Order: sequence, then structure tokens, then C-alpha cells
Amino acid sequence: MARTRLSTAIVHDYLRLIGSGELRPGDLLPPEATVCEMYSVGRSVVREAFQALDAKGFVLVRQGATTSVAPKRNWHVLDPDFLEVNTGAEFFELLQETRDHIEPQIAALAAARATKEQIVAMEAILERQSATSSPKEHAELDIAFHEAIARATDNSVLASMHDLITGLGHRARVASTEVDGAMERAEDWHRIVLEAIKKGDSEGASAAMFLHLRQVRSELAKVNLANMP
Repeated sequence: MARTRLSTAIVHDYLRLIGSGELRPGDLLPPEATVCEMYSVGRSVVREAFQALDAKGFVLVRQGATTSVAPKRNWHVLDPDFLEVNTGAEFFELLQETRDHIEPQIAALAAARATKEQIVAMEAILERQSATSSPKEHAELDIAFHEAIARATDNSVLASMHDLITGLGHRARVASTEVDGAMERAEDWHRIVLEAIKKGDSEGASAAMFLHLRQVRSELAKVNLANMP
């Protein structure tokens, strides 16, 4: 196995242990020599893995000392490697708080700046969303619709910020589809948001997005997140 793959395997294993709570903030990771024996690798591979975990905010590496799990406030919970081995359900509430702060403003700007071509693209996404019964595809199209709104702001910083939350956002959307009628309600709110954008009604688009996000919160509150795979 290539060195990079070995290092990634160690990173994933420790991200899984940290995300599951088996390793808690302040807990010590095994010494380098122990990890080398566990994975049958050299010290350079282990150091590479620990440095990667440190860069992601999950551990604190002290030169010449032990490595410990970092405080949760340091964790980069949107990191793709972390989400690959954890559900992210613990952070859904924080995700919704973040969306509440940025997405109504994104919708308002999109209403003021969206081009005809961008509006046509949003309409096409909603047509595909209403035609699918697959929760996974519905969630992907939900993400695509919100991404299209973000791009329509003509603000690359806002669009990039929005892109950062899509990985965790996809998990939340798939979870919410377990609730009866959730997909249909999401589509209804998407149409209301889009109608306001088409009219150039920034205030209406912002208000509709805020209410849509409230609907999403209510769906997630009905999901048993503990049973997520």
C-alpha cells in the first residue's frame, strides 16, 4: 500500500474515533511507536498522519511531547475526510444556524442580480427535483438549487462560503427525507423562493428562504439522528 494511502487510513481511523466520541477532547493518542506497530508502518507515515489531523484541527501535536485530541471548537467539521467516516448529525443544528445567517441574504442578492439564464437553470433543477422519487437524487438537486441561487449573487466569496457547507448539507437533506411529505414541502418552498427571485423581489426572496429554512429545521427535529448510518 502506498505511503499516502497508509497515512490516509490512519487519519480516517482517528477521525472516526474522535467523531464517535471514543476519543474525547483532551484524550491522548498513543505514542508514535505504538501507532507504528499497530499499522506496521514507519514513523514518517505516522507523523504525516498526525500532522494532517493537526491541520484539520482535530488533534494538537506538541513537538517532543504527546499528541492529544483538540477542543471541539478547533475541529474542521466540514472537512471531507471527517464527513467520509462520520454522519455529521451532531452538527446539523449548527449547520442550520449558519444557513439562517447567510442564505436569506444570498436569496435577496440573487433576486437583485440573477440573469435570465440563471433563472432558467433554477427552473430546470426544480423540474428534475419534482420528477424524482429518489431521496438521494432529491437531496443532490436540493443542493444544486441552493448552489444556483448562491452563484446568482455574482459574489464569488458568498458562493464559495456556501460551497463549504454542501457536504454536511447533503447529509442533513438525506436525513430529512425520512419524514413523510418532506420532499414535497421542500419543493413548494423552492418554488416560492424562485418566484420571488424571478420578480426581482429581494425582500420576498429573503423572507421565503427564511421560512423554508424553518421548515427544514422542523423536518430534522422529527428524524432519529442516532440511527443514521
